[in-house]
Amino acid sequence: MFVLGKSYSTIPEVEKALRSYGIHVLQNPPAAKAGYRQQMESACERLWATVEDSLPACIKTIVVLDEGGFCLKAIPYGLLSRVNVVGIEQTRSGLPFKKGVQFPVVLVASCAAKRYFEPPIISREIELVLGKQLAQGSGKTYGVLGLGSIGQAVVAMLLKLGRRVCVYDRHPNKMELLQISRNSVTSCSSCEDFVRRSGVVLGCTGRDALANVDFGLLGKGTEKHMISCSSGDVEFLSLLKRFRQQAKTHNTDPFSDSAVTIAGNRFIIQNGGCPINFNRVREASPPGEIQLTRALLFGGILQAIIGAGHKKSPHGSQKLSPSFQQFVIAKWLTLNPEREANYARPVICGASTPNWIAAHSDGKCSDLIKLAGFRFELPSAAT
Repeated sequence: MFVLGKSYSTIPEVEKALRSYGIHVLQNPPAAKAGYRQQMESACERLWATVEDSLPACIKTIVVLDEGGFCLKAIPYGLLSRVNVVGIEQTRSGLPFKKGVQFPVVLVASCAAKRYFEPPIISREIELVLGKQLAQGSGKTYGVLGLGSIGQAVVAMLLKLGRRVCVYDRHPNKMELLQISRNSVTSCSSCEDFVRRSGVVLGCTGRDALANVDFGLLGKGTEKHMISCSSGDVEFLSLLKRFRQQAKTHNTDPFSDSAVTIAGNRFIIQNGGCPINFNRVREASPPGEIQLTRALLFGGILQAIIGAGHKKSPHGSQKLSPSFQQFVIAKWLTLNPEREANYARPVICGASTPNWIAAHSDGKCSDLIKLAGFRFELPSAAT
């Protein structure tokens, strides 16, 4: 087994424990000068070089658990001709890389269970990490940039805490998806208007959201805190690039807050522009809550292993087993009954049926886990 961690989320104690079990763990220190993408691309090249040098001839199948598409994209062509490869993609930022792949990839990233049930867990992590900052910032306006599933959950969390909220999404129809009264938030007509109104920006777009902002339209003399809720450092990448250009020396701690002044306004990019819910010390979520995510990843690995030797395993994108998702959701809600209030009734009802789950999960449908003979005993409340 070979492991390459993400620099912004690797916990040293966990890394040490993995090595004690005989697992090959590659060092992946943060790069102060290069961005996260360049760092991961370079690290994945080193990872595959190590795999090729160390792989026993008896190994005929490789299962790749990927984050962001970096590892799947970097597989050497020579290795693909020698072994079977099955991938699992766990984050939506890696979905663009799945196009045209010539091997199966299980899409945990866009399965219904993760898409609908994980966002409130993430927003709760953000609340826990920002606890003191949220408590002291009751007079500020909190801006949520991007109204996808994570953005909607963050809006709900802030409103629950009684904070003043404004929102912006480049797709105006996303406002209709919010399960709240439109009078509860201020919807901004442009990204410039949004940034101008916000004292704290929580970025949930999964892209370089401020790349085309005209900073000259924001006024002057304000200080704004920029908090990423997306994978990698992409959310405020344009600001980070300006920070690196302005900085006289490079940060010894790439995850420290980075301040950059643009057009008379000061932007403080927290956690080095990386996701705020990772502090490299411990998991932000309680074990019982994050178990949903862990269970889905386990299901992806199980399906990949089964598919590696199954004649009906299609190449390209695969749905994560709907029957497995149904079991995980039902079991998780049974263990965390207070969480049911976070979800709309149609989602709770739909998640009790494999057909609804399949319809709301991306990829080709071939329930390999079920075909392999696995059966799941659903909790009585969900049967």
